[in-house]
Amino acid sequence: MVTPGAARETGLAPGTPVIMGGGDGVVANIGAGSVSPGKTYCCLGTSAWITTTSEKPVFDEKMRTVTWAHAVPGLYAPNGTMQYAAGSYNWIKNTICTMESFAAAQTGLSPYDLMNQEIEKSPPGSNGILFLP
Repeated sequence: MVTPGAARETGLAPGTPVIMGGGDGVVANIGAGSVSPGKTYCCLGTSAWITTTSEKPVFDEKMRTVTWAHAVPGLYAPNGTMQYAAGSYNWIKNTICTMESFAAAQTGLSPYDLMNQEIEKSPPGSNGILFLP
């Protein structure tokens, strides 16, 4: 509820209900059960992220990760994300991996399983290939 002091400062009526909300990524923590320090989850969809819950923010000088205020007061949600993660995977299947898609249709296998078999043959670092969606 808006306190008398806050009412004077904001012009809102005293007693007005105050409801806290959050962005989709932040409130997803609650839905995934990541509501106490050390609880971590991964969301893989069109975009993807890994988020944990911590008592302190995590600052990455190279700006590869972000830290949001958690929906649980006093906690933080350090997060690493890749926009268009599974969307990129689908794009690669449809654009580059046409042979795997053809073979999958012939054998009843998943084209993604066939793609993964090829990916597993590549050394770490993919021979210098860098893909940024």
